[in-house]
Amino acid sequence: MNVQKAKNNGQTPEELAVAHGIANYQRVVTERDEAREKLLAVEKLIAVYKIEVEGLRAQVAAETSRIQSYQQERDDAVANLAIYQTLFASLQALLRTFGVEHAPLVRPLDEQHGG
Repeated sequence: MNVQKAKNNGQTPEELAVAHGIANYQRVVTERDEAREKLLAVEKLIAVYKIEVEGLRAQVAAETSRIQSYQQERDDAVANLAIYQTLFASLQALLRTFGVEHAPLVRPLDEQHGG
């Protein structure tokens, strides 16, 4: 037994096994703590990203609503234009029917009126 103690720095095999078990335990605990810290950091990032995603979703919803509002405004303007064009065409047809001549939209200035 003395030969084995001399090889193992004066420790018995049982003492070496216990020391090895304690070293393994401390290594595992250190790895666990490091993994826990990494997990907490990742969870914090996830929370931040979730908040950012929700903000972006709200922004997309607002922009979608704005687009729909502008599309409705455009559709109303197109409908009104169609109504006015129909009215104008009807008036032109009515004037032609009764033989009313239309005046030009741009008239030359008379020299009497400062032209």
